[in-house]
Amino acid sequence: MKKIYFLLLAISIGFVACNNEDDPKPDPTISFLTSTGYTFEDANLEEGDSIFIGIKAVSNGSDKLVSLEISVYNQTVDMIELDDLQVERTFIITKGAAPEEEWTFEVTDNGGKTASVSITFTRVYGSIVTNNSVVLGAQNNSTSGSFYSTEEDDVYMQGAAFTNQELIDIIYYYDATDLNTLASPGANIGDDVFTGTSGLANWTTLNETFYYKTSISVAQFDAVTNDSLISISYNNEESKRKAKNLAVGDVYSFKTAAGKLGLIKIIAVNGEATGDLEFAIKMED
Repeated sequence: MKKIYFLLLAISIGFVACNNEDDPKPDPTISFLTSTGYTFEDANLEEGDSIFIGIKAVSNGSDKLVSLEISVYNQTVDMIELDDLQVERTFIITKGAAPEEEWTFEVTDNGGKTASVSITFTRVYGSIVTNNSVVLGAQNNSTSGSFYSTEEDDVYMQGAAFTNQELIDIIYYYDATDLNTLASPGANIGDDVFTGTSGLANWTTLNETFYYKTSISVAQFDAVTNDSLISISYNNEESKRKAKNLAVGDVYSFKTAAGKLGLIKIIAVNGEATGDLEFAIKMED
């Protein structure tokens, strides 16, 4: 009888062990918050758009959550330590320049089990504002203004520009050294260029626009219909406060004091201090 008892006990232990192997602890769970204000499905975004992502992670009831890894296309951008059975976190994500970004949120518990969710943001391009012919006069031109507002898409004579200083982004003038030049009120233009009571020396608002000479061709400029090329053409490290020695066919990228990006194509350059300059402009809406 003792032999039979031990045999039954062995069978019972083996059965329990088998059941434990077939019924392991469950994985943790993770999901996006779907409350108002949160993005929880794949979306189309413009570069620079910011959205809220909410994450809720729940343990299996016994194994604590120990980490939350955030990655973009398998590249870890953040690793957050946890010590909870349940967490909710909110993140602000700003769309970058990449055509597509897949964001993955993976939670791990202290048993080594993981769960993850992913969301993909596809970049869409923004609309632009275009003016195919802006004519600015140099400082001694008595008929064409030297001052331009990108916000108003309007040209101002010196007196009118003085009373609308906050609007002026671009100035054209001629200099014996730099020749035909585009600049801005804050570009350290000599006091002898625009003189009198409305001269730049008496301005209190000096917006700065920075320029970068690109390798964009005239044909490429003409083909621009959205901000895709505009957004990647500006080089912040190599930009200058003045676009000098301008010539027909030059294409410059620029950035205004308000942070707006755009492209300028030089169409015509006529004369010197009494002459004028014509350009086309395309910029972010």
